[in-house]
Amino acid sequence: MTKTPSYVLGRAREHSLRYKLIREGWFCIRCQGSAGGMPSANIKPVDLIAVRKGAVSFIQVSKRLNDISDEERKELRRLGRKYGARPVIAYKIRNDWMMKSIR
Repeated sequence: MTKTPSYVLGRAREHSLRYKLIREGWFCIRCQGSAGGMPSANIKPVDLIAVRKGAVSFIQVSKRLNDISDEERKELRRLGRKYGARPVIAYKIRNDWMMKSIR
């Protein structure tokens, strides 16, 4: 049996959270591909963009909270400030999604 590549598992986490947010009434899109659609970026800080009633969140999805580098956190905060979005790191503990704002 072959091991599932990490990018496949990461993509599955992104889809799982996206569907959860949609069920909760959010409009949610996935920023797929390298650097979240930002070709000049070396990092991919935004996996999902979620919008509901004027609230906008830029979400970085991770297996664990501590898997997000300081550089990614800094870029996520910068983009949040620039575009008026709440920067969030999403990760799972057991089967529950945790959402941590990073101000």
